[in-house]
Amino acid sequence: MLSVIALSIYLIIEVQVRPIAKNLIINKAEILSSDVVDDAITEAICELDISYNDIIIITYNSKHEIQTINTDIVAVNKLKAEISSKIHEKLSQVNKKDIDIPIGNFLGAQLFEGRGFNVSFAVTLTGSANVNLVSSFTSAGINQTKHSLSVDIDTTVNVLSTAWSDTIKIKSSAALAETVIVGNVPDLYADSQKTLSP
Repeated sequence: MLSVIALSIYLIIEVQVRPIAKNLIINKAEILSSDVVDDAITEAICELDISYNDIIIITYNSKHEIQTINTDIVAVNKLKAEISSKIHEKLSQVNKKDIDIPIGNFLGAQLFEGRGFNVSFAVTLTGSANVNLVSSFTSAGINQTKHSLSVDIDTTVNVLSTAWSDTIKIKSSAALAETVIVGNVPDLYADSQKTLSP
């Protein structure tokens, strides 16, 4: 009799409670991860104090017309490495973070959602990030072009909890620097957007 009761409880946990718990934890872990990644990006950019001129090198001809717009490979690599490292560092600090879920959320009825005592689940996050620098040119008026730089980050986060693990993908972006270029911008660059690769 006891074995039947134990088996029934196990099946209820596996069939109903476990999937709900996993989905709830993943949702909360995704929010937590997004906050961690955003903080890491902001912190990395502030620490490096990168300006437009640190990344972009513009050369002119004798008539002061733009000839080339190039990126500083060293600066780009440094920025990408710093952001990636900071994200990894911040995620690794989330070690056995407790995520609390009200017991009512496991009952599958909206009436009980958010009610009852909290059940805590310990979660650990690890991850890696792919960082890209994006350059875009847009018209800013007569004979003027706004050149904007931003970073696009694709982060893969491994969520580790008791008895299971999962992976979530987070896409983030942040403005980095911009300037207004006076003069004709070559057609190669004007009204375009591209990823800058060292």
